[in-house]
Amino acid sequence: MDNQFEDYKSEVAPDRTVLLAVAPSDFQDMEFQGIRQVMVEFGYNLEITSLKAGECHGMYGTVVRSDFPFPEIEPENYQALVFVGGTGISVLIDNEDAISLAQRFAQQNKIIGALSDAPLILIAAGVLPAGAKISASDPLRQAIRDGGFNYSDDHVSVDGHFITADNYQASQEFAHEMLAVFNRETDNQDSYEESDMEESA
Repeated sequence: MDNQFEDYKSEVAPDRTVLLAVAPSDFQDMEFQGIRQVMVEFGYNLEITSLKAGECHGMYGTVVRSDFPFPEIEPENYQALVFVGGTGISVLIDNEDAISLAQRFAQQNKIIGALSDAPLILIAAGVLPAGAKISASDPLRQAIRDGGFNYSDDHVSVDGHFITADNYQASQEFAHEMLAVFNRETDNQDSYEESDMEESA
């Protein structure tokens, strides 16, 4: 796997920008790369955030640069937030800034995703609806059920604005599901605007 991540930015509108939240070390490279490949292919811009700005290192040698630390992120500038998994996610699960980031995106009804062990951040943040369907690493099965949620054996689950996946092998499926949610939200907004125009006519 390449050590240095190539340019991942493009000149697109903010409403086509996805924020990837990674641990400063040992994030899951293949989750990151799988999501990146699909999003860039479909014309989405990516920005990266972590505990601090600067280099972040994946489990298998990928190096990316965090654009901003968590507290500096403004959710209105993004269409979605994705927490990338990996062994390094343990430093984020109880981190106040990571939890606040999830809460601030949820307050604005933004789409939020998490892969492998990262759904634990969403549980800690209290942003998931009761009984939400969650795909995650198999060792989290009991913890998810104990928290009042439904552990899913599906590789990817969508529950409202929340998208979760069980491991890196599902990263591209996860990204395509996120695109499908984007499209549904756009269709719903278009339908609302058309209805509003008809009522005003």
